[in-house]
Amino acid sequence: MINRIMTWSRLAFKPKYFNAQAPATQSEKLLQFTDALTKQQLKDTKQQVSQGRSWKVEELRLKSTEDLTKLWYVMLKEKNLLLSDGIFFKKVVGVKGRMGKLVQLKISMARLKTVVQERDRIRQKYRKQLEDEYVKQKTEQYLAQQQEISKSEIEVPEITPNLLRAKVRDLKLGKDDVSYIEEALRIRHKKEDYKQYLREKYDYKNKPIVKLGENLPEGKTEDQVIRQFKSSVQEQIETAKPIPQDEILRSHVKNWFMLGPKQKRVIVNFLQARRARESKSLFLRELDLLGQKIRHDLQQYQQQKQAQQQ
Repeated sequence: MINRIMTWSRLAFKPKYFNAQAPATQSEKLLQFTDALTKQQLKDTKQQVSQGRSWKVEELRLKSTEDLTKLWYVMLKEKNLLLSDGIFFKKVVGVKGRMGKLVQLKISMARLKTVVQERDRIRQKYRKQLEDEYVKQKTEQYLAQQQEISKSEIEVPEITPNLLRAKVRDLKLGKDDVSYIEEALRIRHKKEDYKQYLREKYDYKNKPIVKLGENLPEGKTEDQVIRQFKSSVQEQIETAKPIPQDEILRSHVKNWFMLGPKQKRVIVNFLQARRARESKSLFLRELDLLGQKIRHDLQQYQQQKQAQQQ
């Protein structure tokens, strides 16, 4: 606000803002900063000084920035005039003059500042929007260029222990070609496609979660919802097939795709240990039921034998 006032102060002394000629006499110079002499004359002639109202925000919003700048300095000059009158009356009469007009003037100045701040916020918001659009456009252009460059370049896999083992294996089999590189690229593309498939399938931000056995919401298909995951042991028993590691992580960790290889191994080992305990408890329960059934069958067999002997 201080910078804005300094800017307005430079504009205020330009000829297009104040074209009034400089006062000639000392009294005229004094009357620019105090109105006490004129008020005293009006009081002597028993005339009343008209007092207007403060500016409304709706009225100030209709004015241009240049008009607001002019109005600000008119108010500032009027404020200095009223303060000078108060000091004059206090020294001469001993009591300050009427300060009602000063209160209205301060309200008008506060409202004018509010309108200027509103325009500053709108200007900053519009500027940020333009900057975001520009950055987004440049980012899309850069990504498109990088995709074109990556398509034109020859893809080379990273040298890893698995790649070296594949080369040694081919050499032992008498093969000396680049088929192991093509196989490594194919495996990497397969993993990337599978990760992309899992991200789209389990998009928790845009897809609702539906419990097992419930009907789908209206207008939704099976691909547009996420079914609630059951117990891993029950799922494996019912489907009679192994569950992928990503499915196990997804059922227990929400941001599983952000984990590193070591973190995944630690979590999977912990989950596998817990699943082993659950499987053991289920196995012992079924074994207990099987033992009870065998004891029941033995009792029935003994009763039948005793009945035949009698």
